[in-house]
Amino acid sequence: MGIKEEAGFKTKLLAVLGLLLIVIGAIGVLSYKKNLELLGRSEKKLNNTTNNTVPSGFDEYGGINESTGSTKTEGANISTTFDIYSNKMSPAYATLSVGDGVEWVNKNDFPVYISFDRTEQEPTLQPDENFEMIFRGITYFQVYKKSNNELIARGKIDVKR
Repeated sequence: MGIKEEAGFKTKLLAVLGLLLIVIGAIGVLSYKKNLELLGRSEKKLNNTTNNTVPSGFDEYGGINESTGSTKTEGANISTTFDIYSNKMSPAYATLSVGDGVEWVNKNDFPVYISFDRTEQEPTLQPDENFEMIFRGITYFQVYKKSNNELIARGKIDVKR
């Protein structure tokens, strides 16, 4: 294979790879649009759901693009406790009923903070301190070491209807 033929082969190979990247990108866009469509269906279902056992002051939460958690836990059933350790959390996943409460307990000798995907709450927990919330929608969260923002654990709260 001469230099000219090799250069032609490389050009064709780059063109094929470029087309492949375009196709992969298009698939990603279509998948993203499908997920948005599914979220829209979930929002309709969520907004049509009522539950008379939800503690007062909680009904303002839970639209698909709104917060799914509330710190107004008085009278709520705390059904799950997440224990936070230096490099993990136990459990990492919980399934709750609408309006059930969750508690996080910092078992470390250093402060941590919890970041949620659909609420603006970002509580900091000192050693042996706890934090409670109630939920009415699915929520993902991450726990970080306060001093250096190091990720300690990820978690998920699912709410059964």
